[in-house]
Amino acid sequence: MTRYFLPQTFAAFMVAWAGAAQSQSFHVSTGGKGQTYSKMFQELSVQCESDVGSKFISVESSGATENLDRLLNNEVTAAMVQIDVLHLRSKVSDLSHVKALFALHPEEVHIVVQSSPKTEGGYFGTSFGAKTVTLTSLENLSGRVVGAWGGGLVTAQVIRSRSGIDFKVKEFGSQLEAQKALDDGSIDALVAVGGAPLNWVQSLSRRYKLLEISDAEAAKLKTVYRPARVTYTNLGQMGIPTIATEATLVTRDYKTPALNEMLTKVRHCFQTRLTELQEKVGNHAKWQAVKANFEPRWPMYQVLPVKAAPMPQK
Repeated sequence: MTRYFLPQTFAAFMVAWAGAAQSQSFHVSTGGKGQTYSKMFQELSVQCESDVGSKFISVESSGATENLDRLLNNEVTAAMVQIDVLHLRSKVSDLSHVKALFALHPEEVHIVVQSSPKTEGGYFGTSFGAKTVTLTSLENLSGRVVGAWGGGLVTAQVIRSRSGIDFKVKEFGSQLEAQKALDDGSIDALVAVGGAPLNWVQSLSRRYKLLEISDAEAAKLKTVYRPARVTYTNLGQMGIPTIATEATLVTRDYKTPALNEMLTKVRHCFQTRLTELQEKVGNHAKWQAVKANFEPRWPMYQVLPVKAAPMPQK
């Protein structure tokens, strides 16, 4: 006897099939289109999608804070997040189920100020009695106003709390808004974090400069940050001492076998194909700073042992 699918049965089948297919996709909250997070994830997708056997889907975002929110809200499988964002959030939320799948590149802290000295004080609106202040290092920001946005907002807050330097953090919606405030003098500096070189910092004139973070200040921050150096020839600054957090691909502590197997394959492909990612012409320069077995300052996800391929029959 010939059997026919009823329309309702067929529709239910298609929904179930779509749900099963969707569950095998690797959804990752990355960043703005064309920015470091999204570009590196796209390159990882090209290299690893076929090896893993799951579709890699980038979900654009405003940055690390939104990425972490999405992971905690079960909107994505994994997220690209700075380690300092995790440390700050762990003060108010239970992140024991959030684990690092693998570390990516260091993200350097950039503290941008105007190059020209600041004239402060004076009597009756004149320069009489005023003093000239030149900002050169993080320590000089005590009592001043620092602008930040996105992940840089978290970085500024962590630096303030752990360094003991009492500056005020003012939030902005974007780099352009913060830079405008720096230009009109309503803030003294802006803090940004990202894999150097940052495109917008490379576009600055020598009207601006980067502040140094001394070894003494870096030592106060070592539980979260590592010493680093940045160079921007457009600013005439070479090897400026600063600190860096780590961009990390984090996930949740999944117990489902299918998800655990997928994440195991993702990490294995990352580790075994990293050299190809680093050497492929056109890939993001920050792949050069990535290490296959580097463990970030956050608990690692426990993946399954990679199964050996079956031996061919003789």
